[in-house]
Amino acid sequence: LDAVVMDITMPRMDGYAALQEMRKVHPGVPALLVTGNVQDVELVEQTMGVPILTKPYRAQELQAVLSEIMMTERRAV
Repeated sequence: LDAVVMDITMPRMDGYAALQEMRKVHPGVPALLVTGNVQDVELVEQTMGVPILTKPYRAQELQAVLSEIMMTERRAV
């Protein structure tokens, strides 16, 4: 995986749980969570250390955040 982008609110398993499961298989995968609920932002950033993008967002914002998390992960390896 190059990176994971997923919504926090999903059926059956929320984004928090899905990310935890993914990281068991691929611990260093760069991840970005998205949400329409601004109350999720602080919780996610504090507890999971994962950047979060609030909806609506522009393609340029998504590209900038993805570039940053992928560069950060490459530097960590």
